[in-house]
Amino acid sequence: MSRFYGSLQGSARTEATRRGSKSSGVSAHVRGWDIGGLVEVVAAPSDRDTVDFVLTGGSNDRLPPDTLISVTLTDDGPQVTYVGPMVRDVVQRWRSNSTSSAIKGES
Repeated sequence: MSRFYGSLQGSARTEATRRGSKSSGVSAHVRGWDIGGLVEVVAAPSDRDTVDFVLTGGSNDRLPPDTLISVTLTDDGPQVTYVGPMVRDVVQRWRSNSTSSAIKGES
């Protein structure tokens, strides 16, 4: 039995699947010409399963890869172990907008 397993569906009739081991992990890069997303599932040094979500520049390599967030499975459940600058910025703007809406009495 594999530690990791992935699948991908597109215009082909069959689903493509891949297996990954503790040492190899498994990843999928789904992309358009100018933007894409890479998901990597690996065994962290702590032997905990970790998922990295990475924004990419697609097939054209228009943008440098940017890790958005990493999540590791612990005994207490999934824990965010890394939050990239882009996600931090979005959360800060969301919090600012939520606070100002609450102050103005808006819902």
